[in-house]
Amino acid sequence: MNTTVTLSTPKAPKTLSAEQIEQYEKLGYFVVTGLFTAKEVKEMLVECDAILAGEYAELYQGAFQIDPGSNAEKKAERKITAVVERSVIFRKYLLKETLVRRMQDILGEDILLFRDILMLKPALVGSKMPWHQDSNYWKIAPAELCSVWTALDPATSENGCMQVIPGSHKLDLIKSRLAHGTGSLDDDQVSLDKAIEVPMEPGSSLFFHSRLLHGSGANHSPNSRRAFITSFMSAHSKQTQFGPNIRSHYFQVSGKPHAGCVKNSSVI
Repeated sequence: MNTTVTLSTPKAPKTLSAEQIEQYEKLGYFVVTGLFTAKEVKEMLVECDAILAGEYAELYQGAFQIDPGSNAEKKAERKITAVVERSVIFRKYLLKETLVRRMQDILGEDILLFRDILMLKPALVGSKMPWHQDSNYWKIAPAELCSVWTALDPATSENGCMQVIPGSHKLDLIKSRLAHGTGSLDDDQVSLDKAIEVPMEPGSSLFFHSRLLHGSGANHSPNSRRAFITSFMSAHSKQTQFGPNIRSHYFQVSGKPHAGCVKNSSVI
C-alpha cells in the first residue's frame, strides 16, 4: 500500500515562515520555540497534578496507562488519554489561536482533532518509547496527520527527549514484526545513524508528520518529562477502519466537514 499520497499544502501560509514550511516538507518536522507562555505551561502542569492526585475522581476512569518501567510497589502513570474531553484547561490550549493557525498552514482551513494525550515519562522509571510511525496505528487516509508535542518540563537527553529521523516521513509505513504488523519497530528496522535528539524547553512545541519515525529513550534521571500532545487531520481525510476502540466522530477544530469524509462532532 502506497502511503505517500499527500494532501495539498496551503499555497499562502498565514503564520508559518517559508523556512518552516520547507523544513516540514523536507524533514517532516519543525520546532516552534515558546508557543506557550510560562504562565500557560504552569496552568497545564497544575491541571496535570490535579488529575494525577485524583481530584476529578471518576471523570478520568479508564484514562490512565501505567508505565511498564514502574513496579507494583510504586506505580507511575505513563499516559493520560482524551484530556481535552475532560479538562477545560487543556481544551482551551487545544484551541490556542497561534497553534490552530500554524496547523491550518499545514493541513488547510478545515481541521479535525484526531487525538490528544498527556504523555508522562516519570522520573527514574520512565520507559523507552520504541521507534514507530504514528500512521501505522491510525486508520486514516491519506497518512498525512500532524501532531504537536508540547514540552511541559525541560525535555533533555537525560530524561528522554524526543528523537526523530529527519526525512523518514517520505517512506512508506514500515511493517512491525509484531503479530498484527502495526506496532512499534525494532532498532534494526530504522536508520539509527540518521537519528537526532530534539531537546526542548517548556512551552516549545514540536510539529511532526504522522509518518515520521520517532521515539524516545528511558528516563533514569530524577526529573519528569511531561508533554501535552494533540494530533490533527484534514477534514478531507477518510477513515479506513471502524470497530471497537476506534472513534467514529472527531471534534471540528476549525472550518467545516466534508461529505464522504471523516465525521465531525461540534462538541467534544
